[in-house]
Amino acid sequence: MPIFRGLNKYCARMVDPQSRRIVRLVAILSAALSLGATAGASPAFATRRATASEVTRINRALPDQAAGIAAGCVAPLIKVSGRYAKVTFTFAKSKSCEKFGFDGYVIVQRTAPQKWKSVFAGSVDPDCPSPYPSDLVGCTKGN
Repeated sequence: MPIFRGLNKYCARMVDPQSRRIVRLVAILSAALSLGATAGASPAFATRRATASEVTRINRALPDQAAGIAAGCVAPLIKVSGRYAKVTFTFAKSKSCEKFGFDGYVIVQRTAPQKWKSVFAGSVDPDCPSPYPSDLVGCTKGN
């Protein structure tokens, strides 16, 4: 903790013990507030990559993209947050894969421990307030 070593050196030069305590207290409070502010602003769940078994099960919940995935033309990129997952896609650049091209993403929801269901598909974020975790997808202000 280099900041506190530097703070102790600074406080040691102060003659008044009361001033030392105040400087240390201010430093500790500001550190605690900055940690609290970042923790409070973060969502309840952190986005993570899907596990191999989740990828398999989530792919089953994507019937419209199944043919492209099976052909090797569409590669799903899956991020999970709590009971929801956002699936974005990358595409192979070949003539035979052009028919599988589209834009947008899919949100799937875990409905049971090993069951996922597609709940949103689109290229524009859902309207606010969004029922989906903010670390997965934003929302669009309504008219």
